Amino acid sequence: WNELQRKFPNLTINPFIMTTDSTHLTQLTGDKKVKPLLISSAHICQNVRAKPSKWAFLPLTFIPEGKFSHLEFQNPTQASLLPGILSRCLYHMCIREVMKPVIPFTVTPIEMVDSEGYICKEILAPLFYIADTPEQALVAGLAPNNCIPCLAGT
Repeated sequence: WNELQRKFPNLTINPFIMTTDSTHLTQLTGDKKVKPLLISSAHICQNVRAKPSKWAFLPLTFIPEGKFSHLEFQNPTQASLLPGILSRCLYHMCIREVMKPVIPFTVTPIEMVDSEGYICKEILAPLFYIADTPEQALVAGLAPNNCIPCLAGT
């Protein structure tokens, strides 16, 4: 963190935190799920961010969770493996599209209004991605039965 601030001495580093978690869209009428991608500034105190009523995390987008059940595969192995691979590819393609407008401002400063109302130049810095175990596997591009820290299959 300090190394990044030394790299940009006259700028404010604005770290942001992202998180996702699967959410059911339908109850009893189907198994439709979506992953809301939420974003927050790391400058917001942790005890404020932890309270949903404070709206510290804002929805950035909703990422669809595809099952690809309508596709026909040549053999049972493909039928069991490819839907998961396609789902992970869809997730990463969506994240890439959502992050496209943010990426330039991780190097080039942008003028923003700080908490006191002053305009200052800031560099955006992705800091954390908060996720539970299935989401961690998805972000890492691993199958759900893989061990995240050691990459060993279970």
